[in-house]
Amino acid sequence: MKERLYYLDNIRGLGIIAIVLGHSVFPADNLFVKYLFSWHVALFFLVSGFLFNDKGLGFVNFIYEKFRRLIVPYVFFNILTFLYYNGLGFLRGAVDLSIPIKAFVVQTGRAMFVGTGDLTDLINSPTWFLVCLFVTSLYYYFINSFIKNRYLKVVFLFVLSVLIFTKPIVGHF
Repeated sequence: MKERLYYLDNIRGLGIIAIVLGHSVFPADNLFVKYLFSWHVALFFLVSGFLFNDKGLGFVNFIYEKFRRLIVPYVFFNILTFLYYNGLGFLRGAVDLSIPIKAFVVQTGRAMFVGTGDLTDLINSPTWFLVCLFVTSLYYYFINSFIKNRYLKVVFLFVLSVLIFTKPIVGHF
């Protein structure tokens, strides 16, 4: 087993503190909160990228492992949250039972996987990070597979980041 990198634990701890402070202590329009929001989530992506290791898995096994570790918990906790809130709504008589099942499933799926739809507030929104990390891992798997030179990889990722940041491809991403 590899030696534990304690400084990464410290960096993650700093990120957790920043996320908690940014989401709970100060008002959203506070300058300090804006500062925290400018780097706290990116810090987790940097640590995840630093620890990236495809373990020599083929593409299918890599997807399976990432799916099992990121998407399965995402779906589980979102369904649990959804059932909880709709169960409460049903008990209070606030759930509209006249919506066709297909429309209901489509609406729920859009809210869970795209972040759009009327049910967005009923979904466990803090779990967006898991889907984003899954997609980012897939991108990096391909980049890591095709670009072997470390410096060229950094340049490519920088240019890709600038392009994505300046011109979002889909929705919020």
